[in-house]
Amino acid sequence: MSEPGGDGGGTRWRELEPWIHSAAIESSINGIAYATVDGRLTYVNAAFLRMWGYDSTAEVVGRLATEFWASTEAAASVLARVSSGGGGFGDLVGRRRNGEAFHVELAATLVRDPSGRPAALMASFIDITERVRALAALQEGQERLAQAIRVAGIGIFDHDQVADRIYWSPRQREIYGVDATETITLQRYLERVHPEDQGPITEAVRRAHAPGGDGSFDVEHRIVRRDGAVRWLTTRARTTFVGEGSARRPVRTVGAIRDVTEVKLAEEERARLRAQLDQAQKLEALGQLAGGVAHDFNNMLAVILGTSELLRQRLGADPSSASEVLEIEEAALRARDLTRQLLAFSRKQVIAPRRLDLNEEVARSRQTLARLIGEDVTIQLALGTGLWPVQLDPSQVDQILMNLAANARDAMPSGGRLTVETANVRVDAAYCQQNPGFRAGEYVLLSVSDSGMGMDRATQARIFEPFFTTKGVGKGTGLGLATVYGIVAQNGGMVHVYSEPGHGTTFKIYFSRMVADQAAAVPAEEAGPVPRGRTVLLVEDEALVRHTTAGMLGSLGLKVMAAATPGEAAALAGRADLRIDLLLTDVVMPEQSGKALRDRIWALRPGLPVIFMSGYTPNVIVRHGVLEQGVRFLQKPFSLAELAAALRQALTPA
Repeated sequence: MSEPGGDGGGTRWRELEPWIHSAAIESSINGIAYATVDGRLTYVNAAFLRMWGYDSTAEVVGRLATEFWASTEAAASVLARVSSGGGGFGDLVGRRRNGEAFHVELAATLVRDPSGRPAALMASFIDITERVRALAALQEGQERLAQAIRVAGIGIFDHDQVADRIYWSPRQREIYGVDATETITLQRYLERVHPEDQGPITEAVRRAHAPGGDGSFDVEHRIVRRDGAVRWLTTRARTTFVGEGSARRPVRTVGAIRDVTEVKLAEEERARLRAQLDQAQKLEALGQLAGGVAHDFNNMLAVILGTSELLRQRLGADPSSASEVLEIEEAALRARDLTRQLLAFSRKQVIAPRRLDLNEEVARSRQTLARLIGEDVTIQLALGTGLWPVQLDPSQVDQILMNLAANARDAMPSGGRLTVETANVRVDAAYCQQNPGFRAGEYVLLSVSDSGMGMDRATQARIFEPFFTTKGVGKGTGLGLATVYGIVAQNGGMVHVYSEPGHGTTFKIYFSRMVADQAAAVPAEEAGPVPRGRTVLLVEDEALVRHTTAGMLGSLGLKVMAAATPGEAAALAGRADLRIDLLLTDVVMPEQSGKALRDRIWALRPGLPVIFMSGYTPNVIVRHGVLEQGVRFLQKPFSLAELAAALRQALTPA
């Protein structure tokens, strides 16, 4: 309270106010300066002198304010703006007395007298040099990190579990096939994860978040993108928590994702090639052993057969003894047949190759095949026209046909159909690159297909091993297919097997065309470009085949949408925003047949061009009722040239 009769200390305050203001300005940590309206300094405080490196106000007062900045133009612009009453804010680069540049944040204003006329300029300065340097260092570090991330090709994600917000970097969205406008949620992320991989991811997260877990996990898994492509990823992440014990809860998960699809496919390819090499080395070693055993065994058989004949002559009219000797001879003859198979497998059989027409050999063997396989199996021949000649021993052709027919008969215990086909084929370098063991050139194809029970992959991996058989004890020697392999290898040919359980088996044998007889060549198909830029919906349940075929289509200038199942394909076909110019589908698939898929897609896109493909021969497929006559069909394995020809025919208007 003020004293009675006093003014509450107002007079004393008015006396002290100028001094207090002056003391406050002088002790401020901000640099403060006054100037005339035209920009000549009239006062600066101690902080200003320290910033600019001066010792006294006498060195500063009276000078133009623009002299103290690195850019006089920038300073003059600010001065003009403030003088006109607009005020001035922002950052400028100052110039110290020693010439050193530094960064300043300023705020300036125009001071008016009681009548409202401009009287002076006042400005406040903060030295922000360290802040600018820190921001520059931070920006440089961020740019380096971003560059490193781009070079490494990794995606970054950040899940704020409190706010339930998820950030995906551009590379992350690219990996998952998600555009920049789509909002990412945990549910949408899980929808991308391959069904077989959701469990391992969930388990990895559970272990990381369990009591005692450090919140980090590292897992390899697959995703299925919207375009149907399956990608292999490695996800490494770490979660931070708040609270302890039962109150512990996750608040944030940050991680990185790398697309390792190409590495995975390369590993699978290396493993496949390693298995092929191991199999070839094993067959070679077994072949050498079989050849040696057969040679020695034949010597012993010669003794047995010769001695038995002499013994039968000596016994003369004794019928009981003669019959026993005949049994010995019959057993020896059967053993001789086995050794011939061993010799064929080991490629040591003595052969007399000559110019052959495979059509004539197949037709000549038909009656023998019929007697071998029985009346409940129908034989169908589909012999190509203008067939090129080959150089083979006719007896070896018989051996191949007999062994394959016997194998087919055992696969059709309740009867069925045996189809034998011939054709001229060309194998190009692109196909050989995708199929190790094949050699580019012109070949005559001998194909033997049955409608039997088929084989799983484990069985297919061993069918050419000698003595391997799926038949019961005493019902097979395991040498039939090994003999076929040996004969084909001995003649420089190639064998391809295609089979699926419940859908029969096709053996394709490639014999080199006789180069001396070029006159019989089939004219090459008319060349022409494949319409580029078209979009093909590719449906193939085998990942490697799908990947390879997609690569072949891409090399022809086509866009590819790949689907692993008919369901995925139908979903893509149902999207009105996607352009699809052609359907290229496998015929035999676990979920739905190619024909049923075509009908399903035609209901959405009537008249869409379709090409079917299969490892079974077209004759077998047609008779199974899977395809009707007149459809476009590609025989697996097909070359790039054959694929291009089919695409030209399907995509070029008649």
